Amino acid sequence: MVDANELEPQIVKPEKTAFTFGKDTPTQTEIKWSPPDNADKFSALTYNMEVDGGQGWTALNDSRQPLLRVYFTSEKIIVGRYSRAQEVEPVAVRLHVRATGTVKTQGQEENISGPWSDDIWLTLEGSCVTENTSV
Repeated sequence: MVDANELEPQIVKPEKTAFTFGKDTPTQTEIKWSPPDNADKFSALTYNMEVDGGQGWTALNDSRQPLLRVYFTSEKIIVGRYSRAQEVEPVAVRLHVRATGTVKTQGQEENISGPWSDDIWLTLEGSCVTENTSV
């Protein structure tokens, strides 16, 4: 008999949990994490991701790779289908990820989700606002 805990993917571990985006940031930043330690127990793994920019968690597209690309322009960050504009003050966005493993039980495929990772913080530096001082 298989222990139920063996059927749940273990927590994924982000390589880094804090990223800052500002004027010297490259256009693309990769956020990576390690697969769960028990990844070999599943016929397939999918990573579920959610982002929270202060209005509650929003689901992003799932991925089969332990990687998420964040894009940065001079005015905003783009994470999947979520974007957040730069403001005068710094803006913090949280992201977390979990693994969902596919197992076969009694001839049926079943998807089992593991726990959410630690939060990954994305900080968008404040923009420089200059006053119009024309005479």
